[in-house]
Order: sequence, then C-alpha cells, then structure tokens
Amino acid sequence: MRPFKLTVRRFGPERALSQRLQEQVTAWESAGHPFVWSAQGTMEGMRIRACSLETDYIPQAYETLLKKQWAQFVFTPQMHDLENTSAEI
Repeated sequence: MRPFKLTVRRFGPERALSQRLQEQVTAWESAGHPFVWSAQGTMEGMRIRACSLETDYIPQAYETLLKKQWAQFVFTPQMHDLENTSAEI
C-alpha cells in the first residue's frame, strides 16, 4: 500500500467531530493499521468481544469499540491480543 495524504474538512463552526476523526486516524496509524483487510476480504487474526452497553470499557489505543443499539463490540488485532493480559469486559 502506498502512503497518501488525508485531509479532514469540517462544515460549520463545530470542531469536535473533525478533531475526533483526526485522533482516530492518528491512533489507527500508530497501531499499525489494524483493520487492513486481507486479499480474501477477511479480518484474519481479529479478536471480537461483545458485551452489554452498561459495561464501562475504555479501549486501548490499538482497539476499536463499536457501540450498537443492544451491545458493544471490542475489536483487537491479533498482534495485540495477548492472552491473560487484556482487560476483561
């Protein structure tokens, strides 16, 4: 994959969302692009954990927390999934 420049533009005076996007892209870059899909279109080596919305979980820099209507999911790339050292949710 070739490097490229990413530009974030905001519409209107509110800066919070564009700043949040910049933070997320920076974290993704620092984590080594953990959601790069394989040629087969899979997330090989990705650990996915599900828990209730009431669970207070703060993801590590290399994790992604996805909140849906009834549950939340934590995506951890294999390179960071160390058995018995990850936080339990």
